[in-house]
Amino acid sequence: MYLWRRLLDSWALNGATFLEWIARLHILPMRWPFDAGPRALRDRSRVAWLALQQHVDAGDPIPLGLVGDARDPFLDHQVLCYGYERRSELAGTIYVYDMNCPGRAQTIEIDLSAEVLVATESCPRMDNALRGFFCEAYAAQLPPG
Repeated sequence: MYLWRRLLDSWALNGATFLEWIARLHILPMRWPFDAGPRALRDRSRVAWLALQQHVDAGDPIPLGLVGDARDPFLDHQVLCYGYERRSELAGTIYVYDMNCPGRAQTIEIDLSAEVLVATESCPRMDNALRGFFCEAYAAQLPPG
């Protein structure tokens, strides 16, 4: 029950961001005044790339929201970032714990220098190519007693 409540807490904190990113990718027009399309998600992911580095450098793992091509928000995903390797300002490897592939380290290779995010996940999500990622809001809570 505790894990289920924590999942619902996470959705309450981050669900609107997932929906916003999906709307930017699939619904909003890519013309002014809207900031939409795959480039918009790439640009936001560039900000998240810097933020996750700051968190990890401070010794704090950070949950990431992963937004893919699918229109269904329940096909998107959350992982826990605990490390990274920077190849350049806009490329590197993100080390994550992914509950869909338990028991071994997982990575997300990213390149944010292209027109859209180029990413390879070691724990692939079928037919839902990664289009963007964001650092999630998180509120720590101890498990019951």
